[in-house]
Amino acid sequence: MRRSRLRDERGMALVLSVFALVVIGALVAGSFFVGRLEHVTGRNTLLASQAGEAAEAGVAYAMGTLDYTAYTAMPIWTPDA
Repeated sequence: MRRSRLRDERGMALVLSVFALVVIGALVAGSFFVGRLEHVTGRNTLLASQAGEAAEAGVAYAMGTLDYTAYTAMPIWTPDA
């Protein structure tokens, strides 16, 4: 008895298992990429926040140590002078 070629299903398990491994690998790689992106975004947000706070602290320090008499004695710029 001879089998027809259309009904021969040998090797289908191998093809399906390789396809499943490729799909699972793509899902794992995608989740690693998303996790790394979240980590980098969070770190950049933290650094931007720290930089803004440092700038505010610098302005507060400069305004706190400013000598009022020296500040009021400064000439005011006028365009026709």
